[in-house]
Amino acid sequence: MKVNSRVRLQFRIQSGVFLLLFIGLLVALAWLSNRYPLTVDMSANQRNSLSQESQRLIESIELPLEITLFVSPINQSKPLLETLFERYQQRQPNISFQSLNPDLYPD
Repeated sequence: MKVNSRVRLQFRIQSGVFLLLFIGLLVALAWLSNRYPLTVDMSANQRNSLSQESQRLIESIELPLEITLFVSPINQSKPLLETLFERYQQRQPNISFQSLNPDLYPD
């Protein structure tokens, strides 16, 4: 079968439309993943999840709660603590926290 210029043009248009739709799908997925973050804890003992007791306690908080975390930037526990408090924030929007360097804010 010979491919003439009209068939070639249709193929290019079809390829371009497919490419635009594919890029649009990727952009939509990126936007959705940023807007609605999803985390899945697949560890055997649910180490990366909040316990049922913690979830009940967090959900019972009605007033705004501000948590100040005094931890040195060189402390190896800092990322773990910040991740833990971010999980609290995801469950309860009334919770806010800030991480401060105790060397810069000794009071």
